[in-house]
Amino acid sequence: MSVDAAGARPRRKLDREETERRLVAAFDRVWARDGIQGLGVNAVLKEAGVGKALLYRYFGDFVGLARAWAEGETFLPRPPALSGAAPRRPQVAAAIAYAQALRARPKTRELLIVELLRTSPVTDALDDMRARFGREMRAFATAGGAPEGEDAFAFSFFVTAAMTYLALRAGAVPDYYGIKLDREESWVRIEQMLERLATRVLGPPTAAAAPAAAERPLRPSEPAPASRPPRRRP
Repeated sequence: MSVDAAGARPRRKLDREETERRLVAAFDRVWARDGIQGLGVNAVLKEAGVGKALLYRYFGDFVGLARAWAEGETFLPRPPALSGAAPRRPQVAAAIAYAQALRARPKTRELLIVELLRTSPVTDALDDMRARFGREMRAFATAGGAPEGEDAFAFSFFVTAAMTYLALRAGAVPDYYGIKLDREESWVRIEQMLERLATRVLGPPTAAAAPAAAERPLRPSEPAPASRPPRRRP
C-alpha cells in the first residue's frame, strides 16, 4: 500500500470530525442568534459552510444533528452531586441542582417554553433525552430505598416541576409574589424551604441516603459545557 493510500483513511476521519464539529457549532450559533424559531436546516448549513449531503451522511437528518448538539451541550443535567458540608437527601439535592442547571442553560429554558406552545423537529429530537433524564432522576430520587420508596419519587416529581417553573420564570418575569427570582438570595431562601419541606414530608434524612456524585451543579454564572459532537465510526 502506498504512503498516500495509507494516509487517506486518517485524513478522511479528521475531515469528518471537523465537519461534524462545524455543523454542531453552527447549530448552536444559529440558535443563540436567531432563537429556536429561526433554527432550520438551511440556516445551519449556511452558517457552517457545509453541503446538505454531508449533514445527512454524518447525522442522518436534522433531528440527528439536534441530538448530537444536545449530547455535547449537556441539554439536561445528569444526576447531580451533593453540595455543601452537610449531606442532603437525594430528592432535595436533585431538585436544587436541576434548578441551578436550568438557570445556567438559556437554550434549554427556551426549548421548554416553546414546546408548551408548539412542537418542532428540535423538540421532537430531544424527547428521548428527556425520557432518559426522567429515568435517571427516578433512580436518583429513590436511591435511599425503603422506607421512602415511591413517596420519595412522588415528592421529587412535584418539587422538580415546581423548580422548573421557577427557573423558567426567573429568566422571563423574575418577580414572583414579591420574591425576586433573579437574585441569588431568593434561591438560597427557596433551597432552605425545600429542605424543611422534605423533612416534613419524608422525615429526617439518613446518612445512607446520599448516592455517589455524578455532576457538580452549575451556578447561573457558569457557562454550560462546550458543545462537542459524539464520536462516530468513520
